Amino acid sequence: MQRYEHGGNIYTGAPVKIDFSSNLNPLGMPGEVKQALTENPSRFEKYPDPDCADLRRAIASYHGLDPEDILPGNGADDMIYRLCTVLRPKKVLLTAPSFSEYAKAALISGAELKYHTLSEADGFAVTDALLPDITEDVDLVWLCTPNNPTGRTVPLPLLRRVADRCEDLGIRLVIDECFSCFAGQPSCTSLLPEYRCLSVLDAFTKRFAMAGLRLGYLMSRDHDLLRRLREGGPCWNVSGPAQACGLAALRDAGPYMEKARRIIAAEAPWLRENLTSLGMKVYPSEANYLFFRSPVPLLEPLREKGLLIRSCDNYPGLSEGYYRICIHTHEKNEILVDALREVLHG
Repeated sequence: MQRYEHGGNIYTGAPVKIDFSSNLNPLGMPGEVKQALTENPSRFEKYPDPDCADLRRAIASYHGLDPEDILPGNGADDMIYRLCTVLRPKKVLLTAPSFSEYAKAALISGAELKYHTLSEADGFAVTDALLPDITEDVDLVWLCTPNNPTGRTVPLPLLRRVADRCEDLGIRLVIDECFSCFAGQPSCTSLLPEYRCLSVLDAFTKRFAMAGLRLGYLMSRDHDLLRRLREGGPCWNVSGPAQACGLAALRDAGPYMEKARRIIAAEAPWLRENLTSLGMKVYPSEANYLFFRSPVPLLEPLREKGLLIRSCDNYPGLSEGYYRICIHTHEKNEILVDALREVLHG
């Protein structure tokens, strides 16, 4: 069987008590979402709305867009694969490291991959060095901000320069903002009215700890593209429970996210300091997770203690020893640090 490539694989191996490999909101699923799942479940006997009309209106209001700018899907990966299936790009530009599903979707659609390798000396930041790699033979550029697994954001002025170049060359640009809600960076949805080439990917997965419900969406002012993507997939690709939970999550999203960001702002420096004191090289991160390098293997020793972290050795551009951990509440973070201390020092 092929190795599971992502975080969250709690289903094989030793039992997992705390999952640090999935970068979900430390508050967990909102109470309103849990209520939406259990309240009047008989309504899910009916087919879901194939147009997701109420959900699109709610997402549009949340982002300050029009409902016509929104296409919901069965998780962000649904949109990733559908983009490649419909656009059929011949060459796709990716950063390395970054989320592996971009490359997999491109290869399935028959595309050639072109990598821009991020420099460890720059803390794996995306810089202007990317621009010369955006060449006329590229059909599609993927950018993730904050990047997965590094947690580095791409500054909005640089995103604008990338969009300018893509617009000039007729290249599709997709920016994945699934972790941007934790970063405090202005969303690049503000660029959508200016760039027809631009699409922005987001999801409920990380923001609202709704990974099992599978709900993501693509935003674009290119409504013809959204129509083609909608027609390029199944009719009822967003389930009734997912639509109901998405609506519930957005009703009180402001206070919920503000509380989550306060936790992350307090815990990230504490975790960074403790990891560094244990001999880890911790790289800069603006996301709800930390990316670091360990002098010794950590995955299996921690799994034996019931703790799951993300080994990043299968990312292009990385090797053994790189890891990513989600920032949890202080109590859970203390458990991880104590376990790391035992692994490293006995």
